Amino acid sequence: GLEPDSLDRKADPCVDFYQFACGGWLSKTEIPADRSRYARFTEIDDRNEQLLRQIMDDSAAGKVATPVGKKIGDYFASCMDEAAIEKSGLAGIKKLQAQVGKVRDAKTWFAAVVALHKLGIPVVFGASPEADFADTTSNVLFLDSAGLGLPDRDFYLEATFKDKLEAYRAHLGRMFELLGRPKAQAEAAAADVITIETALAKVTKTGTERRNLPALYNPVDRAGLGTLTKSIDW
Repeated sequence: GLEPDSLDRKADPCVDFYQFACGGWLSKTEIPADRSRYARFTEIDDRNEQLLRQIMDDSAAGKVATPVGKKIGDYFASCMDEAAIEKSGLAGIKKLQAQVGKVRDAKTWFAAVVALHKLGIPVVFGASPEADFADTTSNVLFLDSAGLGLPDRDFYLEATFKDKLEAYRAHLGRMFELLGRPKAQAEAAAADVITIETALAKVTKTGTERRNLPALYNPVDRAGLGTLTKSIDW
């Protein structure tokens, strides 16, 4: 129902309905110092995150006596165990690093892409089940552009974002150094990433184009995918 404290009953709803409906909340709510904006849905998000954190803390402490609770608790506890993480170092990704390092052709490239996707890392393209635009009672697999480390294609292609792109390049270099590469090799690898992601950005639709949902709806079966993209064994 309605939340009376969020209303501004001094406002005339026929003149300014927004002020009438939200004025009470606006008058008593400050934008937190660490945010550029704040809204009711942000408030709900924050509350949900607090609830989720409590569930994870309780699960890690063994207070959720169910098989799912134990899985959640073990997973969360392992993520929060910084000492164990520091001790294991790069051991957990050595196998993946080796596979990516052996990419030489379309076959080994796609094997590496599959391995990354299985870990929830959407390189090159994204894949997720969503409601069919033409029949919302059915879910279908959507394939979409992905693989960009920066928020939008324009960061790679527009001169106004040049400083952001250079900051990203420096960040990548530091990440490659943490993976064990000498500085010169790390910088070269970072340049390769920028080159690849810029090529992906050039074939990624603009934000304006992506607002045209009918144009994004292009149903095709697996055989059709094989015709569209012959280098991938769908």
